[in-house]
Amino acid sequence: MSRHDYVQILTSTWQMEADLQRRRGQEQDAIRTESFIEDVLEARARHLGQLMTLQEGAEECGYSKAHLGRMVRDGSISNAGKKHAPRVLRKDLPTKLTLSPPEPVSDLSRTQIVCSAITKGSG
Repeated sequence: MSRHDYVQILTSTWQMEADLQRRRGQEQDAIRTESFIEDVLEARARHLGQLMTLQEGAEECGYSKAHLGRMVRDGSISNAGKKHAPRVLRKDLPTKLTLSPPEPVSDLSRTQIVCSAITKGSG
C-alpha cells in the first residue's frame, strides 16, 4: 500500500461517517466531519506540492541525489526549478521499492526446517 493510500482510506471512512450522521439527522456533525475531510485533503495537496532540492528529494525517496538529477535531465521527473538549479515536487518523487530480507534460517527451529524439507520434497 502506498503512503498516499492512507489518506484515501481515512477520508473515505470519514465520508461514510458523515453520510451516516446525515441519515441520522445530525446535519451539523456531518458538516463538521466533511470540514475535516477538506482540511486533510488541502494539507495533503500542500504537502505533495512542496518544492524540494534534489538532496531533500533524495533523502525523502531513498534514491541518490545524482539519480534524481539524471531523472530530471531525462524528463522522467519534471524540473520544477531552473535549468542549473533543479527542484522537484514531492508528488513527483519516485517510490523506491524495498524488499524485506528473507527470514534467517538460524531463526527457524530444527523441527520447522525438517517439516519444510519434507513438505517441499513430497511435491
